[in-house]
Amino acid sequence: MLLTPLARGLLGWDPDAPRGAAVLAPQPYPAWPGFTARNLRMGESSVDVSYQRGLGWVEVELESRGPPVELTYVQSIPLGATDIRMEVDAEGGPRRQVEGRHDIRHEVTLNLAEGSPARLLFRWAGGLEVYSTIDTGLSPGVTSHGLRILDFAREEEAWVLTVEGDGGGRENVWLLGEAVETDNARLGQRDDETGRSKLEIDFPAEGPRVVRTLRLRPMGRPGE
Repeated sequence: MLLTPLARGLLGWDPDAPRGAAVLAPQPYPAWPGFTARNLRMGESSVDVSYQRGLGWVEVELESRGPPVELTYVQSIPLGATDIRMEVDAEGGPRRQVEGRHDIRHEVTLNLAEGSPARLLFRWAGGLEVYSTIDTGLSPGVTSHGLRILDFAREEEAWVLTVEGDGGGRENVWLLGEAVETDNARLGQRDDETGRSKLEIDFPAEGPRVVRTLRLRPMGRPGE
């Protein structure tokens, strides 16, 4: 299987054949419920991946063929999540959790062997992700238009979202996770089953492109 740069970005697949090791750090589009990737090559070995997700959980199944693989799996957890837990049904090694301003990463090293599939289950409470509709209409050389998410970070007990849009326009951003509120945009009804809600953002007619910064806080917290 020849991986395109896009697939490498989505899967975060980084093989190191001389060491018999690889890193898998998937970053699927938040609206996708899952994906399957087969025959990820690492020297004479290959790995199949099944990834499924829902509100507050991700389940990953890994299966290898060929010589053993030392696989470091990296799971991104939504910003602001708490009570993060991981269950491993495989021979495992070091684990660590790293939280920064932009993400939470849970890493575990596994020893994959042919005939011994591995299963990982991550669970958490709360947290928030943000995404926009994928725009496939922009061609090389064409001026940027529509919505761009410039930054999404955690600051104290809130999330800070920075976006760019066409002046005088209105764009939608989708939120996935816990219930939030804001004073700077219109927030639609949250679907309690999926954790999905729509944020409508107006861009003042101050120029061709306008940048706005929104502060999102957990529901019930006073404004700042």
